[in-house]
Order: sequence, then C-alpha cells, then structure tokens
Amino acid sequence: MGHFVALYGTLTGERGTLVAVADTYPSLGDNGRLLQPASRVAAALARDRPGTGGVLVVVASHSVSEAEQAIQRAGLQTVWWFN
Repeated sequence: MGHFVALYGTLTGERGTLVAVADTYPSLGDNGRLLQPASRVAAALARDRPGTGGVLVVVASHSVSEAEQAIQRAGLQTVWWFN
C-alpha cells in the first residue's frame, strides 16, 4: 500500500514555482487536485532510507537523455524498476 500522486505541471511566478499535484486522497485540495510550492514537493519526496520511495518519470523517447541528466543533477539516481 502507498500514497501516490501525479505531478502534472508547474506554474512559475514572481514568488517561485508551484507544482500541480493530483493526489489519491480526494479530500485534499479540489477533489485531490492542488498546487504546492516546489520546495514542499521536494521535501515530501525526500527519503531518510535509500530505496524506500521513488518517482515514475514519463517522457518522450527523444527526451530520455535530457531527463536522466536533470534527474542526476538533482542528486537522484536513475534505475529501472522491475515489480
């Protein structure tokens, strides 16, 4: 069991970037849809034990290399997940 969200966009303004979140808990935001500061999303994704969480990233095939580089610049690992 887990808590799952989809990050489906960003909104950038003078005060920073908000991330559009679709949450599996419909009681949050507008039926599970809400905007959160990027720093709050990053903190929520941080784990104190490696391998206890993850992010599924979906990109067009021509963008894979660029996405992997961005993920690695963020200090994260790119690995295949076989479940």
